[in-house]
Amino acid sequence: MSTLTVRDISEQLARRSEEICRHLLPNGKRNGREYQVGNIDGEKGSSLQIHLEGAKAGVWSDFATGHGGDLIDLWREVRGISMHQAIQEAKEYLGIREPEFFQRSERTFKPAVKPSNAGASSVANYLTQERKLETETVKAFGVESKQKVVFQRDNITSDAYYLPYMRGGSLIHWKMIGLQRTEKGKKLVTVSPGTEPCLFGWQVIPENARTVVIVEGEVDAMTGYQYGWPCLSVPFGGGVGAKQQWIEHEYDYLERFEEIYLCLDQDAEGKLATEEISKRLGAERCKVVTLPRKDLNQCLQDGISKQEIDRCFQAAKALDPMELKTVADFRAKIMERFYPLDGSMPGYALPWDKTHNNIRLRAGELSLWSGINGHGKSQILGHCMLEVMKAGGKVCIASMELLPDLLSQRMIRQVTGMRQPSPGYIDAAIDWLVDDRLWLFNVTGTAAWERIIDVFKYARKRYMVDTFVIDSLMKCGIAEDDYSTQKKFLDALCDFKTEYECSVHVVMHPRKAQDESKPLGKLDIKGTGALSDLADNTFNVWRNKPKELILDKLEKIADLDDKQQKQLDDALAMHDAILTCDKQRNGEWEGRISLWFDRESLQYMERPTDKPKRYVHYSGEPVFSIASAPPPEEEQPFEMILTDDDLMEVPA
Repeated sequence: MSTLTVRDISEQLARRSEEICRHLLPNGKRNGREYQVGNIDGEKGSSLQIHLEGAKAGVWSDFATGHGGDLIDLWREVRGISMHQAIQEAKEYLGIREPEFFQRSERTFKPAVKPSNAGASSVANYLTQERKLETETVKAFGVESKQKVVFQRDNITSDAYYLPYMRGGSLIHWKMIGLQRTEKGKKLVTVSPGTEPCLFGWQVIPENARTVVIVEGEVDAMTGYQYGWPCLSVPFGGGVGAKQQWIEHEYDYLERFEEIYLCLDQDAEGKLATEEISKRLGAERCKVVTLPRKDLNQCLQDGISKQEIDRCFQAAKALDPMELKTVADFRAKIMERFYPLDGSMPGYALPWDKTHNNIRLRAGELSLWSGINGHGKSQILGHCMLEVMKAGGKVCIASMELLPDLLSQRMIRQVTGMRQPSPGYIDAAIDWLVDDRLWLFNVTGTAAWERIIDVFKYARKRYMVDTFVIDSLMKCGIAEDDYSTQKKFLDALCDFKTEYECSVHVVMHPRKAQDESKPLGKLDIKGTGALSDLADNTFNVWRNKPKELILDKLEKIADLDDKQQKQLDDALAMHDAILTCDKQRNGEWEGRISLWFDRESLQYMERPTDKPKRYVHYSGEPVFSIASAPPPEEEQPFEMILTDDDLMEVPA
């Protein structure tokens, strides 16, 4: 997967400068250390010259027009395409691949339709007199005044200014802001319904620009333009989460910039947005600007000069490496460990109440899931992932052992709580899963472990996926006896989960056991012992095969005597599985819980009286809730349920 900046791509082109020149301008010729041609149309001559060697390799200048730049600029001008398209073509030529294995459902957006309305002079006065914007600036951004706009949410009619969000000459999104305020002083805002979230101001960004400023408001973007800086505004203000959902749609278009200045408001929301944007776009190319006022437009209103604003940009600070911290940087997290915000442990809960105060699936932790083949470790992990999604988590599963449609079928049974949901219910379940909840790594068979981590990084940066599953280690292109590479892979996963603050889960296979009559532990994991040493948590899933053996034999007998009936009743009351946590580095509990398996839903219940959950309610199906039951008694230390004598007493 490409993690290269536009500067890296330019350098790769420069290393092959003569090859690129002949590819783009075949009618030119080499003359010493330069490639010469008449112009970007490829005519004969020598006005356009490109350096082929040395520190300036790839730098070009057209002495007839004054144009110049690097080889990406040349590619754009020769082809007559946008910078975004030029970068994509150059990457394809260089063989830099994007993660084609990464799949998610494409959302569909409505086209933005410009609202029609007569102008209002009060709006022009507000923008030019109060906000100090020049008429040319307002015109460059296509801002228009609108009269008597009805803001339905607040039931207020007000004159407003219309802000078109353009990209590539097309209207993508729009917003209207009223001149009046609500009784509580809030802005009146309405936006185009169902359109794609994007940045404001693309129409004034020069095609050859390699630097851009991201600000927090449309008026600030116009102000930055007036100060002489190319600015784009976020659509939904400061803060984190959904407010920055524009990033996944603008990610590729921002690839062209070598340097991104973050000049958001100087308040708490602006700082949160700065942190999230820099992390997702790449801290190495982001700098934070500190202004003498809360935002650019306030600077303009207060008469701050262009020279002083330029000095602020020159003094912008690069973001420190994430490894360099003080204890104070962890103040909030430390406090939450002592005093959790909701009174519970941090992290995502498992599906069963009796685990909630014992263990959580926490960010920055690696968990290993093991169990004898056929004992349901992948199935129970899938059930746990539904709880993560239900709690607002985003999950990416790399299940190389199952085709994506088979994996999805199993999860839909778990989502709906049914073996055979109706087609409508299946559609509802799919919609729920793809609504910012589940992504799949689309490889069946074997995938290189380096590739898996690259795709996970991409998913984390672009879509903020926070929980990752690998099923299983055996499918990651590592030989069973290659302990060195196994450790290298787990080390890389540990680095990933720590740097990107996410939860990673790996399904492991155990060493061959003598029999299946008792659960295994962390020491039974196949491979080097370093695997369980590196993990933060280790889980083991055991299926009660002895119970199944009794049921299989007794249910074939037509007439049971009293002893046999008691054996059947006792067996039916036994649990179907045991989930063991035998390592929890950042917690105090290690132990085992009993679970009952529902074959219809493929869910695991903590009581035999419980019914499957429905993670998605659907009007076309009857809806039921989990049966009420008294709180479970404290788990007792596990003891083997059946002895050899018990099995011998079962009639053949």
